Amino acid sequence: MRSGSHIVHKGLDCFRDGKLKSIDPMKIPGIAESGWTPEMDKRYLKPAKSRLSTWQSQVVVELRNHPSAWPFQTPVDGNEVPDYYTVITEPMDLSTLEANVEEDKYQSLEQFVRDTQKIFDNARQYNGDNTRYARCANQLEHFFKEKIREWKSRSSERD
Repeated sequence: MRSGSHIVHKGLDCFRDGKLKSIDPMKIPGIAESGWTPEMDKRYLKPAKSRLSTWQSQVVVELRNHPSAWPFQTPVDGNEVPDYYTVITEPMDLSTLEANVEEDKYQSLEQFVRDTQKIFDNARQYNGDNTRYARCANQLEHFFKEKIREWKSRSSERD
């Protein structure tokens, strides 16, 4: 495909008298030829993510990459662990947490922390405190709490 960036179109007359008039974008010279459609604007005009939401996304990536995160990547398979969902009534895992962050489910730090904490609490509740799953939960929880401290410290500096 060849670039049309060298093509210069005549200016728009609607601005000449100093009053802005309604403009049909498809009548602006060069717009139709560029391939632009009104649907393209709708796709890219989503509101910007908040600092909290951006931080949540970053933390989920860091949690997923942590060496102790391997047991918590995806939901527990009920076929492999048949009684899990009888014992654990509020399951949570890192992929679900990530999906919730992407859907902007967490409007506050507390909501995000509450769901993340479920991962660690559920692991200890179901498996017991002296298991490798509980040790992974403890290590990941320690890492997560450090991330929260960093966020709160940075947030208080901004205030």
